[in-house]
Amino acid sequence: MTDKMRWDLSQLYTSFTSKEFTNDKELVEKMLLESNVWADNNLTSAEDAKEKLEKIIKVSQDLYSIMTKLFAFTSLTLATNAQDEEALSMMSRLEKIDISSEDLAKKITRFIGKVQHLDKVVASSKLLSEHAFYINEHKQEASHLLAEEVEPVISKLSVTGAKAWTNMRNMMDGVHEVEIEQDGVMKSLPLPIVRNMAYSPDGDVRKKAYEAELESYKNVEVPMSHALNAIKGEANTMCELRGYENLEAKTLEDSRMDKETLDAMLSAMVDFMPEFRRYLKAKAKALGHTGSLPFYDLFAPMGGDSTKNYTYEQAHSYLVEVFAKFSPEMSAFIDNAFKDSWIDSESRAGKGGGAFCANLFPIKQSRVLSNFDGSFSQVSTLAHELGHAWHGHCLRDKSILNTSYPMPLAETASIFNECFLADIAKQTATDEERFALLESELMEATQVIVDIYSRYLFETEVVNTRLERSMNIQEFKDAMICAQKATYGDGLDEEFLHPYMWACKTHYYERDRAFYNWPYAFGLLFGKGVFAEYRKVGDSFVEDYKALLAATGSANALDVAKRMNIDLHDKAFWNQSLTEIKHDIDEFCILVERRFKTV
Repeated sequence: MTDKMRWDLSQLYTSFTSKEFTNDKELVEKMLLESNVWADNNLTSAEDAKEKLEKIIKVSQDLYSIMTKLFAFTSLTLATNAQDEEALSMMSRLEKIDISSEDLAKKITRFIGKVQHLDKVVASSKLLSEHAFYINEHKQEASHLLAEEVEPVISKLSVTGAKAWTNMRNMMDGVHEVEIEQDGVMKSLPLPIVRNMAYSPDGDVRKKAYEAELESYKNVEVPMSHALNAIKGEANTMCELRGYENLEAKTLEDSRMDKETLDAMLSAMVDFMPEFRRYLKAKAKALGHTGSLPFYDLFAPMGGDSTKNYTYEQAHSYLVEVFAKFSPEMSAFIDNAFKDSWIDSESRAGKGGGAFCANLFPIKQSRVLSNFDGSFSQVSTLAHELGHAWHGHCLRDKSILNTSYPMPLAETASIFNECFLADIAKQTATDEERFALLESELMEATQVIVDIYSRYLFETEVVNTRLERSMNIQEFKDAMICAQKATYGDGLDEEFLHPYMWACKTHYYERDRAFYNWPYAFGLLFGKGVFAEYRKVGDSFVEDYKALLAATGSANALDVAKRMNIDLHDKAFWNQSLTEIKHDIDEFCILVERRFKTV
């Protein structure tokens, strides 16, 4: 039976008008109303803290579970059809409900901040002890709350502020089409399809797609620039009001990470930039360029006939087979994800680009979005996103309040899957296949280290500038080019960079997810470190790995890493992971020299 390439959301709800959806929406509204009234009457003092905290935990579990389902069904519907009017209308209504939820959360946080001897109170209850980390995070957050009468106003304004800009941008991204010539005929194609042409084995197709993509951004650059200015401006304002040192400091706190860890990692990355440039220049020469690599060939597949294309069914079978070597449980899990239609892999008009995984803890499932084109890179993307799903699987029996893990740790399982897949693929590959696989792996690593650092530099420039003023379109483009030159250096041809990378990356457009860039680098390097531990330990590693993933919802990054005897403050750890990539670069350059005498 042919695998379906569209996901099934019916285990959440069958429609927005279904009895189940309607009942849950009404139930949430009722629960929030009653809970807010209770909070107003009971959380003004810290008396009877134990009983009040236990009630808070139980109510929060129920609310979070139902709201997760409602928002997931709506957002996942929009992810595959950005113009779905019913979903757009429902999202607007749910955001108003979310305001009430945020108001309740602020009242709870404010109450927890008042409780004296909180650790002792928590230790006196089994339920509270289970949620100790969750409670202590609320205590930390309490120091950033504004006056009680101000918080509800800010929540309401956000709906017509940053959230509205985010929704507008995402809708535009979903309907963004590119005019491109194919076989002598001009066609209008969805942006994800044109961006995927960057992986075409035909150099003319890659260059034409790159040029058409850049030209298409002229149609959306004005609203995109206004959205980015508004969102970053609001994020900066909120940071200042809440007493954070800056937006990066807030992101670190939200990420359960410290500045010492970030500085150690970024310093190691900067030191290794010349190695990535060496790879890029070798690839450029192998592709026949005199000098550096043009941006449009960053994703050019190499290896000639060894570059295999996969049907969706073949990708399914291959991933099941590969991960059986790691864990029969994971293999069965992946098989189930395909068979039960957890994955939406078909590129089509209205569907967002890229890939993501949504873990749906209330139903103990996940949903994966991709734009599958048959390349090994897209097979690896599926493995990556199914790693996120596996992460959710390892957290499935935890309290739903202990399932939210920070951005840096979010990439652990996904990068581990990528490492495992690449390692297995290279073990059984012919010389031609190994060359292609090695190049594909380095191509992805370059994106996660070099390009991610360019995005970090760009976002830092935007955030700092928005403290004083708005930026115009040319300034956004110049800042992006400057960041790319600073990171890619002479590895990329300065005549062919990507000045609109800020317009096509959704992560810039989330007010409360600033600097959603370096977590990917953290994930790659931490994932490689965890994978190195697996190679040392072998099969006994699996249960420890599952326990590590299960701990990510209730521990900070430093403590999670210690489970694998990893010190995130030690630059040597990051250097070790980067050195693993350097070994691949060394081998790639040697293979290129053998195959292409121009090196």
